[in-house]
Amino acid sequence: MISFPQLSQNLKTPIWIYSIDQGYVIWANDSALDVWESDSLEELRSRDLKKEMSEVVATTLLYYRSVFEKGEAIQTWWHLSPKNKVKKILFHFSGIDLENGEKAMLAEVLAFSEHSNNAVLFDSNGDM
Repeated sequence: MISFPQLSQNLKTPIWIYSIDQGYVIWANDSALDVWESDSLEELRSRDLKKEMSEVVATTLLYYRSVFEKGEAIQTWWHLSPKNKVKKILFHFSGIDLENGEKAMLAEVLAFSEHSNNAVLFDSNGDM
């Protein structure tokens, strides 16, 4: 019989579990490591994603958690910039209950959109 970790590592769709409260990725499959520009789950888990998070993103994630607590999911475009590589990704976000009682976020990548080299990008401070 195949276990969940074995099955999830064989999925080509990037998926991961993110702790909204703690600000780090708890678990990710191999395809997700590529999205995050990470060589290993241990390296990805060591990243403090809250450290440079804007207030707008933090507030949005708290709103998402309230949606998950109602048993609902969210499908939306989101920008990630791992190692300063900007990626526009269509996600399906849903809630997942952790053993400690925390409601975390399950992130499933549905599609990618390539940025034009001429696109104007802003960092979390609103600077170009």
